[in-house]
Amino acid sequence: MSSSTTQGITDVAKSGIERVKTAVNPPKFGKHPINNSMWMKIGNDGSCHAVKLNEGGNLFEMPLDTSSKWNGQWELLKNGNLRMVIGGYVMTFNKRLEGLRHVGSGESPDGQAVTYELVPMSG
Repeated sequence: MSSSTTQGITDVAKSGIERVKTAVNPPKFGKHPINNSMWMKIGNDGSCHAVKLNEGGNLFEMPLDTSSKWNGQWELLKNGNLRMVIGGYVMTFNKRLEGLRHVGSGESPDGQAVTYELVPMSG
C-alpha cells in the first residue's frame, strides 16, 4: 500500500472519530446545545430577529416578520463565548446566562458599538 493511500485511510478514520465525538458530546453555548439551534436576538434598539445556528458554523438570521434573511457565520470560542458575523456586524455573546439570556456586544459595519441579547427559542 502506498504512503498516500495509507494517509488517506488515516484521514478518513480521524474524520470519523471526530464525527462520533461531536455526536456524543455536542458543543454547547452555556448549557444549550448549539448545533442546529434557534435563538431570538434582541437589539438595544428593540429589533428582534430569529437566528438559526447550523452545524458547521453557518447561520441565517431573519426578522421575526420573515420579510428578509441574512447569512453569516458563527464560532464557539475557546473560552465558551459565541461569536457571530452577519453582514459586517461582529458580535460576541457571553456564555454566562443573565436570567434567560446571553448578553453580547459588537460593532456595526460603520464602527458603531452595538449590544444584543440572545435568548434560546427551544431546548
